[in-house]
Amino acid sequence: MIIKIKEINIFISFFLITISNSIFLTSLGINNIFEMIGYIILIYNVLKSCRKNIQNINIFLFLFILFTFFIGILLQNNLDWLIKFRLCLSMFIIASISVISKGYINSLSEIRIISYSIFSGIIFSIVLACLGGNDLFTLAVEGSISSLGFNGGLQHKNYFSVDMIAIFIGLYYYNIYQNKKIWDKIIMILIVILLLLSNSRGGYIIFIIFLFISNMRYIKKIKKEQRKILFGIIIFIGLCILVYLYNLILSNSGSYLIRIIGLVNFINYYSNDWFYIIFGNAEMAFSNIDSSYNENVRSVLGWEGTTELAILSIFIKNGLIGFIGYILIFLQFIKVILQTENFKYKIMICSILISFIISSSIETYIVNMHIVYGTFCYIALSGLLGMEYNERRNKK
Repeated sequence: MIIKIKEINIFISFFLITISNSIFLTSLGINNIFEMIGYIILIYNVLKSCRKNIQNINIFLFLFILFTFFIGILLQNNLDWLIKFRLCLSMFIIASISVISKGYINSLSEIRIISYSIFSGIIFSIVLACLGGNDLFTLAVEGSISSLGFNGGLQHKNYFSVDMIAIFIGLYYYNIYQNKKIWDKIIMILIVILLLLSNSRGGYIIFIIFLFISNMRYIKKIKKEQRKILFGIIIFIGLCILVYLYNLILSNSGSYLIRIIGLVNFINYYSNDWFYIIFGNAEMAFSNIDSSYNENVRSVLGWEGTTELAILSIFIKNGLIGFIGYILIFLQFIKVILQTENFKYKIMICSILISFIISSSIETYIVNMHIVYGTFCYIALSGLLGMEYNERRNKK
């Protein structure tokens, strides 16, 4: 078995990004170093790998998205330039891995490597937490199993749960469409057990949605004239399940309601100031470096609301104009889902994309590059777009 330099770079970059969320490294104040090195390796190799193959339309899209991401940050007069640079850098990372990385990940085996990289990072984080005497359990405000959830040595059980989902996705699709590996199946069983131990209801919802959509591939085995009827039944059942989950979990969840309150407070607070609505107010969230992002925002908008909603994060950092960039990113994935005749890629992209979007109603994974799940989803989706394009081009 020949290990390629590219595979080593993929493994190292995702390993470093994963452990940068380690509770042990965070307690030492050095987690940002590992995160930065991980992203430097990743982005350098993405740009190096894709510079010759990137299409002009993608370059234009990339630059326009950067504009929508940067403008609100750069217009903040009272924000230190170093902080502006760091915020713009995080935006550059999102745009890079979601738009111009289509030729970087070009096989399911490389996505599988990412899964094992994240898994190795989790194991390493658990060992570090044990050695450092850090708590491996996070208090569950509204847990499903108990009042505690296993955090895998990371800063929170919710982050651990979605990282488990990222690992599962890579191994799952590799074993379905490429090669079946006994070792992969053992790891997937372990991942499901660890996900249950996380006691993260948000993680459970995202995982169930992924499994539901990914298994719609069996529809292809049904006669064509019967698919529409079955598809309609599935949509109806799916909507019923979502409504039930909403009523049972979300509308009765105090922890979710205070997320909504945080968003409502922002809109009410700046309803008469269109500059902050259009361009955001990164000054409020990041200018005071002595306090955390959460403390800065809640001290202004009100302590009764929290900051976990991705929509609120986009409003704060980028404003309404920033939504244009994110919409364009996700539209490119939706376009492939609607246009491709390859059912394999349609299901894979659809399952990751929908579960990823749903996650934005729970945490800030689509905007927060500190959590490796978001990076995994963007890279995997872009990789699948590239694979679908290459397969279609080869057929022609």
